[in-house]
Amino acid sequence: MKKYFHIILLLSLCSAVFSQDIKNLDGDGVLKGNSYFPLFSGAKWSWTLEMDGAKTDFTWEIKGLYSVTDVKNNLEGVAAFYVECKELDGSWYFIENEGFISFYEKIDTEYVITKFFPLNPKIGDKWTSNYRINTVSSVTDDFVKVDIESDDLSTVGYRLYRKNIGLFDLYELEKTDKEELMTKWTLKEYSSFDPNTIPKIDDSSSSETAIASVENLSDDSSIKIDEFDENDEFYSSDNSEVSVVADKDPIDEEAVSVEEPEVELLIETPEESYFIPNLKVDKNYIQIGSFAMLANAINFYLDKKTGIPGFKFCIFKDVDGLYKVLIETDAYDSTIIDSIRKKIEPKSFFKQRKVK
Repeated sequence: MKKYFHIILLLSLCSAVFSQDIKNLDGDGVLKGNSYFPLFSGAKWSWTLEMDGAKTDFTWEIKGLYSVTDVKNNLEGVAAFYVECKELDGSWYFIENEGFISFYEKIDTEYVITKFFPLNPKIGDKWTSNYRINTVSSVTDDFVKVDIESDDLSTVGYRLYRKNIGLFDLYELEKTDKEELMTKWTLKEYSSFDPNTIPKIDDSSSSETAIASVENLSDDSSIKIDEFDENDEFYSSDNSEVSVVADKDPIDEEAVSVEEPEVELLIETPEESYFIPNLKVDKNYIQIGSFAMLANAINFYLDKKTGIPGFKFCIFKDVDGLYKVLIETDAYDSTIIDSIRKKIEPKSFFKQRKVK
């Protein structure tokens, strides 16, 4: 009898450890997340996915609100928004957990929590998920930019979150020994929490960046994105007093991380001539890379300088603490930037233009 009692007790303990309960709730009028990634029943984001030259459309749609209790993951009555992506045959929950909006999804036989976006994003916030180091690099009233970088620097990219919209844009570039693989998400439509109001972005900012142009709301509160153009003055972290003329090309800041792994230098002693203390007001500077670790910046610098002669490369420690790999030039027309984007880095941009 005592033996059976122990078995029953063991089964009870196992049940307590692995117990999970998901209950449906009334999600009408419930708003969670934050202004840069609002979560509510009926929220819907439709993207175009571009990968290796092929394009396809897919949608995330929040179908309802649930309460989740999961002893193993230390969740008790946590609000969870159930999300479906029919095109990719996927489903998961968005929850608020430990200061983050996180994925809560079943992988194999267990539910796993994966951090996605901070509830209160601040520059320098960093976390690791899906073998990616994520770093908040820009926070404004209009958007939050999260830079992405893998441990071995083989993958770099970013995610852009727009106020009152959510995840707006995603870009990743993975470099292998044989090829480069590009993944890009571009938002086409999204749903507003308030069906009577188009989410607006404050255009009183000193930046001349064009904001998203939207059509009038349809009956289902779906909003179509016509275009989204960016200029590098808006995204550059350069806050020096140097006069800057914004590049008209739609570009993005090179993805960076403030928690990338330190690697071994390819040289024993860095030369001081690599570095410049300030940006000269009578020169143009084109940014081709940005790194948190000096060793990574120097190795990138040496690789580009050795492999592609004819350009004046330099490293500049910016006000954000990141090491920017730049090309110094007197040229300022589209010919030079087109050449650098073709020969060196497709995401290069004018960090500074001298005043003519």
